[in-house]
Amino acid sequence: MAVAITLGTKENVPVDIEDVTGIITTLVGSNPKFDVLDDADVLLINQQAATVSGTMRLLCLCDFSNEVTFPTAHYRLFVEFTFGSEQIRLGPFDLQIIDENILL
Repeated sequence: MAVAITLGTKENVPVDIEDVTGIITTLVGSNPKFDVLDDADVLLINQQAATVSGTMRLLCLCDFSNEVTFPTAHYRLFVEFTFGSEQIRLGPFDLQIIDENILL
């Protein structure tokens, strides 16, 4: 299920990370970043720093205020972070920009 984002906004998209092995217990110090791509694989946000909230949640501050670059559509968010010698990339996390002024 996609996260609904209102057209023309700038907001944090939370991404909860779970390590099923139990090895990774915190993302603090992991240098987290994120990318946003559209459905044509065009990279629209590249290597933007994410913020660790708590221990295993990333907050990705996505600036969708430019309605020309980010019209109502489906987008994919990918997060990445470093753990030891591993460079981990997770996603896609689905985002849907919606226009609340249009009745569905």
